Amino acid sequence: MTKRIKVLHLQPKCSIRVSDLQEEIIAALPVKEFEVVSAYLTDTPNDSTSGMHSQSERVKYFNFQKKDMGGLRISLMWKLWKFCRAENFDVVITHRFKALDIMLKLNKFLKIPRCIGVVHNLGDFNRFYRKLDAFLFLDKRWSIVTVSQVVNDHLCNVGYGFNKQNVITINNAIDTEKLLSRIYTREKAREELGLDNDTFVFGTIGRVVTVKGYFYLIKAFEKLHQSHQNINLVIIGDGKLRNQLQQYVNDKRLQDVVIFPGEIIDAKLLMPAFDVFVLSSLAEGFSLVVLEAMAAKVPLIATQVGVVPDVITKQDEMVSPKDVEQLSYMMEKLYNTPENERVLLGEKLHQRLLARFDIKSYRKKYLELVQGYIE
Repeated sequence: MTKRIKVLHLQPKCSIRVSDLQEEIIAALPVKEFEVVSAYLTDTPNDSTSGMHSQSERVKYFNFQKKDMGGLRISLMWKLWKFCRAENFDVVITHRFKALDIMLKLNKFLKIPRCIGVVHNLGDFNRFYRKLDAFLFLDKRWSIVTVSQVVNDHLCNVGYGFNKQNVITINNAIDTEKLLSRIYTREKAREELGLDNDTFVFGTIGRVVTVKGYFYLIKAFEKLHQSHQNINLVIIGDGKLRNQLQQYVNDKRLQDVVIFPGEIIDAKLLMPAFDVFVLSSLAEGFSLVVLEAMAAKVPLIATQVGVVPDVITKQDEMVSPKDVEQLSYMMEKLYNTPENERVLLGEKLHQRLLARFDIKSYRKKYLELVQGYIE
């Protein structure tokens, strides 16, 4: 029997939202050919991840603390080196900067022959010391995958070892067929959220943190609500700014129309509850929630940040970050758009999703990438 290829799939932390696409990479690697071990650096499953079952044959939780992830990371790297030596991996796939940076350094000693680093965000290598690490430790064993062409172009412009030979693009994607087989009807989604069927709903999904720009979204909604009473804003998610935003909403007496349902597992299934999806982020890598809105055929408004313009392309649907006036104007524009025209907008976004962000193509490209490395 031919020995299977042993793959280390290394991620910073265990999270359903972060891990969805990473699991699709595992699904792309046939069990007969590959043995995949998923490893998480900083945590173990919690209430939000306990329902997630990795497709990997084995899972390793290192349980490193936040302090272990900073500085020289000597203790972390020693333990990870011992683990990799004992396992004798043939391939390593990393996600996010820290996992990539750690393995870039360790592999000078481990010499795992095939290495793939997935870069999700613009700006991961803007800092000089990060550029220097890439220059010193990138070698012929490494291939860098970017989640969009925008990130690819940015990374190649950075230089310091990144070039058109070792940087490729595999667009993020979602399993549209699987999502649509599970997604709620509009009526069911609104029932779950406690929303009236005849209310016009603007909605968003994400961590309630500064970078998501929810303060500007709420202020834009507040302006719109002054002239249109039969509207709701729903912000699904949780985070450190939730109490502060809720207090602002209460002070403005908007608590009946601005709704914070909290964190909801598989919130994407509720997407049909929204008449319009709004991404108000101040910065973004590749926003999967935008693809989920496109899959659900929900018209959307998004800030012109990160790789989002490459996903949507139509500039009419984009606004500048922090621009309350522009965001409120676009929200009113879509509110006043006839329903049949909004349906058409959602359908066009859905067709773009199928053409450019198909999960079958995503899996195929990752399988070809890994197979291409195996001699």
